[in-house]
Amino acid sequence: MSSVPNTLQQLINRRLVASVVTLSLWRWRQQWFLLLMICIGMIAAVTIVCSIPLLSSTMQTAALRNVLRATPDSS
Repeated sequence: MSSVPNTLQQLINRRLVASVVTLSLWRWRQQWFLLLMICIGMIAAVTIVCSIPLLSSTMQTAALRNVLRATPDSS
């Protein structure tokens, strides 16, 4: 007799999971393009933010090279 509530609980859990998965798939079909654009935007933002210090470092190194390459009598 104790297995009947357990079986009923398992059935309820399965139906709950199935309904959650179904609703999630419906929302995914509606909003996949928006999520894709958000993902591309975040990747672009991280790339820009990470490339600025690298560019700055490269520019400083290039300026230092120009200074060291200059002739001693130039200003």
